[in-house]
Amino acid sequence: MLQEVAQTIPVCTHEPFSQGRFLHVMTRSYLSGGHTRVVERWIDASPANQRHDVVLISQGKRPVPRLLEKVAQQKNGEVFQLSEGMVCEKARELRAIAGRYEAVILHTHQYDVVPVVAFASEEFRRPVILFNHCDHLFWVGASISDLVVNFRTTTLELGRQARTIQEDAVLPLPMVALPDKQFIQSESATAIKASLGFPSDSKVIVTVASAYKYKAVAGFDFLATIQEILSREPKAVLLAIGPTEQEPEWRKLREMTSGRVRAIGIVPASELDRYLFIADVALESFPVNSPTALMEIARYKIPCLTLRTPAESVDPFIEAGIVCNDIEDLIVRTVSMLHQPQGAEVLYSILQRDALPDGFSKKLAELYASFPVQHQFRQPLPDPVRSISDLEYFIAENNFAQPFTWRSFALGMARRLMTLYVNSFYPIGLTSRHYNYLNSFGLL
Repeated sequence: MLQEVAQTIPVCTHEPFSQGRFLHVMTRSYLSGGHTRVVERWIDASPANQRHDVVLISQGKRPVPRLLEKVAQQKNGEVFQLSEGMVCEKARELRAIAGRYEAVILHTHQYDVVPVVAFASEEFRRPVILFNHCDHLFWVGASISDLVVNFRTTTLELGRQARTIQEDAVLPLPMVALPDKQFIQSESATAIKASLGFPSDSKVIVTVASAYKYKAVAGFDFLATIQEILSREPKAVLLAIGPTEQEPEWRKLREMTSGRVRAIGIVPASELDRYLFIADVALESFPVNSPTALMEIARYKIPCLTLRTPAESVDPFIEAGIVCNDIEDLIVRTVSMLHQPQGAEVLYSILQRDALPDGFSKKLAELYASFPVQHQFRQPLPDPVRSISDLEYFIAENNFAQPFTWRSFALGMARRLMTLYVNSFYPIGLTSRHYNYLNSFGLL
């Protein structure tokens, strides 16, 4: 249906394109989160003789990160926005702009149909590369993508089977290097532990993730696992960054362990060093994993461990051998590492080779060399008949396991009201200003 709409846009794009000029397309950019950081680091790691521009489809009045603008300027490019308008108007403008580039790289949100309408055309000739940052969710755009770039190897087969992707590649998630002078502390480890209520001789386990990623489901219970680790190792304590003790389960765990668990909420990046300075071992969240957070910790050469789940499949963790087969394996290895740290150098060397700036630049150069030279969109094939994968089932279980909150209730009601309006009344009463605002959230 979107491809049929695309054929109605009469824009000829046969003007010459510039070699070494690339256009990154984003639905929106953010001041926080990993999505925008990938684009920034991708551009920063690219060769100096290239030009990289960024176009924002539905940024609206949201602030554009200064670092994104800076790295684009350093590559002779700029960050700019499409004009406000309906989907077809934005698609027409995007198609006209993108024809001047050697290649188009999509970092768009999974529900953004503008690129599909823009590039589902035989008139558009420039290759379209899609960075598959939402490989665990439904997304549109496979039919217009000449190359789909994944950040982990294990989702390649799912993309080929479920999305009929024909050309794919893998690019590790990029990371920034630590400053040369790391862990420079104005206070001692003893003082930091004391501020958290931990004894000076305690062994600190650290974990960093959003609170929802720890909600127990399908036999994966992070908090119960921690309680067992603390019972086996009297000197062990847990520092959780992300969750707070306002949440009942974390407050209860602290009470049951006599203060050996502290959940301190989100901390500024500038303060993270302070807490990692006292860490002996880092554990990744589960049942919902947080690989980016664990890789950030691994830069400090802190021993890391994670639990094997249907969703845990990040290449560096598998290669480094830090993925535990089951809960008991995780408990035993964690207790052992608190006394005999091991494996930190192995994981760090892998990240240095593939994800830290020098290594990522080499991986990126290999990817550029594999870019297709011309765009060719294809008709989407019928959905293949197949069984649900372990990854899909696991994600569904986690979604249904999330507890009822007034916020989730309000969001559900808002979606129902929006659906009712679109089905029954749209576009009555909807001004262009309101349309653009709602559409910038992917609601229309």
